[in-house]
Amino acid sequence: MKKNIFAFLPLIFSAFVATGMLSCKAEKTEYIDEFGCFEQTSSAIQAATEADKDILLIVTMNGDDHESEIFTNDFFKSPDFKTMIAENYTLLHFDLGQQTFERTVAGANASKKEQEAADEFAEILQINCRFAELLGINYTPCLFLLTKQGYFISEIPMGISEYTPAQVKKVLDSFESLSQEFNELAAATENGEVVDRVKAIDTLYERTDENHRILLMDLTRKVVDIDFNNKSGLLSKYLFETAVNLAMYCSLDNDIDGAVKSMVSITSNVNLEPADKQNAWYMAAYILLSSYSTDFQTILTYLEAAMMSDPENQATEQIKQLYDYVKSTVEEQNAQNQAQSGVAQ
Repeated sequence: MKKNIFAFLPLIFSAFVATGMLSCKAEKTEYIDEFGCFEQTSSAIQAATEADKDILLIVTMNGDDHESEIFTNDFFKSPDFKTMIAENYTLLHFDLGQQTFERTVAGANASKKEQEAADEFAEILQINCRFAELLGINYTPCLFLLTKQGYFISEIPMGISEYTPAQVKKVLDSFESLSQEFNELAAATENGEVVDRVKAIDTLYERTDENHRILLMDLTRKVVDIDFNNKSGLLSKYLFETAVNLAMYCSLDNDIDGAVKSMVSITSNVNLEPADKQNAWYMAAYILLSSYSTDFQTILTYLEAAMMSDPENQATEQIKQLYDYVKSTVEEQNAQNQAQSGVAQ
C-alpha cells in the first residue's frame, strides 16, 4: 500500500527541529546516496546544468512504506538501473523515511564534526521536505521530471507493476517531446531581449501545471526585476503572481502576517492594474478570514479597498456580498455583547 507521506511527516520533522538541529552550518558536503543519487537539490541542479540533463526526482519512504521498499529493490538495485536511467538523467532522491530523519541527530557523545554534519543534513532535509510539500506529494514512491534548472515538467505516472528500470524508462521516453519544449522555454528565459525573456517566462508559467507554478517563483520575481518599465505589458500580472506565491510560502510557515503583507505591499505599485489590485486587497482579506482572525475592522477595510480598486469589475458585486456579510456578522455580535452586558448589570 502506498504511504500517505504528509499524514505524519511534519510530526517527524518537528521532533528533530525541536532539538535545535538547525542552528549552525558545517563545511558544505556533496550528499550522494548509496544508489548514486544526489540528496541535495542545489547539487543536483548544478550537476544537471553541467551535464545538460533533465533531473529525475524520486521520492520514497524506505523503512516506513512497503511499496517504497519494493520500488527500491526493483528499480535502484536492478543491474539495468545505471545504463537505462542513471546515464540519462541527473538523479535526485528524497528518502523521507524515519531513518533519514535520524541522520539529523548526532549521538550524545558525538564530536563537533559529527554534530555539524547532522546540523547541515537537517537543513538539507528541511529544504527537501518543503520542496516535496510544494510538489503536493501525498504518496510514495513517486517520480517527477524537472528541467536542469529544477523547473517542474511533469509527474511521472507509475503503477505497481512498473518499477523496473526498463518499464520506468518506457514511461520517461513518452515525455521526451514535453521535456524538449520545457527546456527550450527555460533556455529562452535566460537570454535575449527583456521582452523576449519575459514572454518566454510567461509561456513557461502558463504551460506549467497550475498546482506547481509556485515552483517558478524565482522566474516570476525575475519579471518584476528585469521588466520594471513594463515593456512586455505583463508586469502587473507578475507583481500579483509573485505576491501570491510569497503568501503561499508564508502560509506554509503559519506566517499569516507575512502572507497578508505580501499582498498589501503591491497595492501601491503604479504598475498594478485595477483588476490585480482588487484581487490583492481581496486576497489579503481572504487570508485573514481563513486564519479565523477576529480583526474584522481590518478585513472590512481590505474588502472596501478591493471594491474601490475596480468598481466596474464583475467580481466587485461578489466582494460586496462578502463585505456585507462580515459587516452584519460583526454588528450582530456587537449587539449580542451589548445585550449580555445589560443583563449582567
